[in-house]
Amino acid sequence: MKFTKTPYIQHYAGLKLCSLSSNGCGKYNKTNFYWEFDVKPSQFSKIYRILLIWDFTYKAPKVFVLNNEVLKVGETRIIPHLYDREKIQLCLYYPQYSEYNELMPLCDTIIPWTYRWLQYYEEWLYSNEWKGGDAPHPVSSNVNSESGIIHEINNSTKKTYIKKSTIDKIYTKRKKIFDLN
Repeated sequence: MKFTKTPYIQHYAGLKLCSLSSNGCGKYNKTNFYWEFDVKPSQFSKIYRILLIWDFTYKAPKVFVLNNEVLKVGETRIIPHLYDREKIQLCLYYPQYSEYNELMPLCDTIIPWTYRWLQYYEEWLYSNEWKGGDAPHPVSSNVNSESGIIHEINNSTKKTYIKKSTIDKIYTKRKKIFDLN
């Protein structure tokens, strides 16, 4: 059986129809999309604001928690399973084991994995033991190569200029809006 690549618009539309993410909203264009939605991983949980961004130059979306309480926990404790600690970018699966690919619907993979990650996080807050497995990847305390940021040095002034990636631009804008509400 031959599989074909799922069109990105189909992934985006699936987020609107998925019962786990249908409470959200987003924006789609020809190079990327984002979807922002609320997650309550259990009956006793708080509500987390999740931002999913898919820049189509990457094989999978990036998922972030926007809640400032999680950022504050990250200032005093090392939260497991993150790709970026400053932005709380979640590690939901192991890319080297091909646990996710573009053919898989987000509603069957990334979205429930986000709920599961938050359940592990809440349990970890109380037990200090992460029950979701080991993190086999390096974690950055700030910007990493995964984010697509390019560093350029201007030798005449010795200043560092940072060109923000699409993901960083969307994240920064959505985070600002979330913080204002």
